Amino acid sequence: MQLTLGSRTGLMLAGTINGGVLLLVQEGEQLSWSQTGLATVDVQTLVWVAGDIFAATLGDGVFRGVVGDRAITWQALEAGLADTPNVTSLVSDRQLGIGRVSTNGTTVVGGTDTATGTRFTTELAIGDLITINHETRRVRQILSDVRLTVESDFSANSQPSSPFEITRVWAGTPGSGIFRLKPDGGQRPIWQPVANNPADLDVRCLTVAPDGTLYAGTASGGIFRSIDSGNLWTPINAGLTSLDPQVNPAGKVNTEFRSIAFVNQTLFAAGMGILISPDTLYTVPIRSGDRLQVMAPPTPLPVKGRETSDPIAEQQWLLSDRDDFLGVVFTATPTDVRLQPAAADDAPVSEPHAIAARPVSKSRCLPLPTRSATATIRRQ
Repeated sequence: MQLTLGSRTGLMLAGTINGGVLLLVQEGEQLSWSQTGLATVDVQTLVWVAGDIFAATLGDGVFRGVVGDRAITWQALEAGLADTPNVTSLVSDRQLGIGRVSTNGTTVVGGTDTATGTRFTTELAIGDLITINHETRRVRQILSDVRLTVESDFSANSQPSSPFEITRVWAGTPGSGIFRLKPDGGQRPIWQPVANNPADLDVRCLTVAPDGTLYAGTASGGIFRSIDSGNLWTPINAGLTSLDPQVNPAGKVNTEFRSIAFVNQTLFAAGMGILISPDTLYTVPIRSGDRLQVMAPPTPLPVKGRETSDPIAEQQWLLSDRDDFLGVVFTATPTDVRLQPAAADDAPVSEPHAIAARPVSKSRCLPLPTRSATATIRRQ
C-alpha cells in the first residue's frame, strides 16, 4: 500500500493492489477508507503535483486526479503509454517558464520580443498548472505562444514582466525507461520518452533534489542522475559496485533500488539485494538470512607475493543460492563480502588444478599426470 498526504489539500490517500485509490474519511470520531472513483487498478505510487494527485499503475498507465469540494475526478493520461502501460514511479518539479507574462482576469499574455517571448504551445497543455505570483491556476485553453486562458481569475492583475512557473512530471517504467509529460501541440498532454534514457531501462523509483536534479533508481543498473530536466542520464554508482570495466563490463549493481530520497542535501537509497546471472539477463533476490556458496575464486586475484603491497579492491564473485541459481556479485571493496566456514551440508565444489611438478616418492606407484588433475574442494 502506498500512502500520501496532500500538504495543500489535507487529504490522506492510499494506493492499493487491485483496489485503486482510497480516501481517509472522518465521520465524527470514526475514521474509515472510501473509494475515490478509481477502483480495480494496481497502484504503484501516488504523487501530489501542486493540488492534483497522480497515480501510477501496473497495466493501466497514469491517472490524474483533480481534487474538488466533495470528490476526486480522475482523468486517464494514456497518450504515449499505449505500449508501456506499466508505470512504477512518478516525480514532479516546478520550473521557470520561458519568458515573462501579465494577467488580466482569466487571460495570461506572454511577451513577444527576444527577452520576454513565451512558448505556451510547447511548454503547456490543457489541464496543466501555471503559477504566477504564488497563485496556481489550471490552463483551460491555449490560443497561441503568447496567449492562454485559465479556469479562474487571478486575484490581481500582474505586471507585464512577471515570471511564471510550470510543473513537469516524469514517469519511470519497468523496461521502457523514463517518460516526460509534455504538451501535444499545446493541447492535450502526451507522454514522450526522454532524449537519452539511463543504461538500465527498468526504472523502479524517481526523486528530485531542491536544485532540480533528477535521480532514478533501477533494477540492476544502480542510480542515475540528470541535471538537464531528464534529457541525459549518467550513472553515479561509486561505492555501490565495481567500476572497473574489466571486472564489471556491463556496469551492473547487486541492488534493485526501490526508493530514493533527497534529505538535507543528502541522497538516501534503499533496495533489495540481487544475484545477477553471468550473462546479466536474469536476477533473483537475495533474501534475509541466505547463505551463498562460493563456486569459484573471485576475479581478479592478488598477485602472489604482493597481496599486501598490491591488494585487489574490486572483484567479481561467482555464487550459488539455496535454489542453485548461479549468479555474480560485484564488489567495490574487500569488506563487501564476508566469508564463513562451509557448512556440513554444503555441496562439494570441483575444479581443475595444474600440477607444476611430479612429486618425488620412494614408494612404488603409478605415474602421476603432469598436465592437470581434478580436486574436490570444500570451499569456504
